[in-house]
Amino acid sequence: MKLFLFFSLFFNNPSRNDLYEMRNLFPLVGKKEHYSERMLFLSNYSSTTAQNIKTAYEGVARMAYAKHKLNPYSKYKSFIEGRNLLELAIKTDSQNLEIRFLRYIIQNHAPSFLGYNKSIEDDKSFILKQLPSIKKEDTDLYSRIYSYFITVDKLSPEEKLALAA
Repeated sequence: MKLFLFFSLFFNNPSRNDLYEMRNLFPLVGKKEHYSERMLFLSNYSSTTAQNIKTAYEGVARMAYAKHKLNPYSKYKSFIEGRNLLELAIKTDSQNLEIRFLRYIIQNHAPSFLGYNKSIEDDKSFILKQLPSIKKEDTDLYSRIYSYFITVDKLSPEEKLALAA
C-alpha cells in the first residue's frame, strides 16, 4: 500500500517542474492520448505555473485531444474548446512569448479548413523580435524556440539575422 501511495504521489502530482514537463509534453500531445491527459492534469492542478500559461497549455491539450476522437463533431468541438482557451490566454497576456509561440505552432499545423491561421505572421514577427530578451532569463524556453526555428521553420534572410541577434 505504501508503495502504491508513493507512485501515485510521484506520478500524479504536479511539482516544481510542471512547466518544464508541459513544455516536454507539448510536441507529444498529438501522438498519444495519455500525453494530452497528463498535460490537462498539469494545466489544471499546477500550483507553480502562472494561470495564463496553464490556460494556454490546457487549450493545447484540448486541441490535441481532437486527434484522438473518432466522431467529427467531437473532434471539432474539442479543437474549438482548446482554441478558445488559448485565445483567452493570449487576450489576458498578449505579450507572453511562450503563449504566442504555442499559438504559432498550433496555427502552423492546424488543418486549413478550421480557419485557425490568421495570426501566424504576426506571432512569428513578435517571437523573433522578443526572443533575444529571454535568452538569459529563461534559457529553457529560449532554446526550445530557437531550435524550432532553426530545425523546422523556413526563415527569410532577414528573419535569420533577427534570430541570430
